[in-house]
Amino acid sequence: MKPFTVNISQHLEDVPKFLKVGTGDENVFKVDDSKNTVLRIQELVNKDDSLDSMAKALEIALGKEAADKIEKMNLSMTAYQNIFIGMMAAISSKSFEEMEKQFRNTQ
Repeated sequence: MKPFTVNISQHLEDVPKFLKVGTGDENVFKVDDSKNTVLRIQELVNKDDSLDSMAKALEIALGKEAADKIEKMNLSMTAYQNIFIGMMAAISSKSFEEMEKQFRNTQ
């Protein structure tokens, strides 16, 4: 009997993901969607779904420099949540609208 092989090589592409906040290119942040990053964010949010954990999740996925830059924008709560939703959409390869629906249904 001939061995059966499933070749998934073409499905393992590491396509960079970015989150754009506002106009211009100065607020385009690379999103780390690695498995370990996602697990850290899930653990954090499952323990505590406060604004503080949302800020920590942004720092984990976008990096400290990006998180600090976002923090300095002094955004409304809704805008801050939208940044979090956008980050999670990028991580999950979903549209913002799909992720927003999922986010709003869990609150």
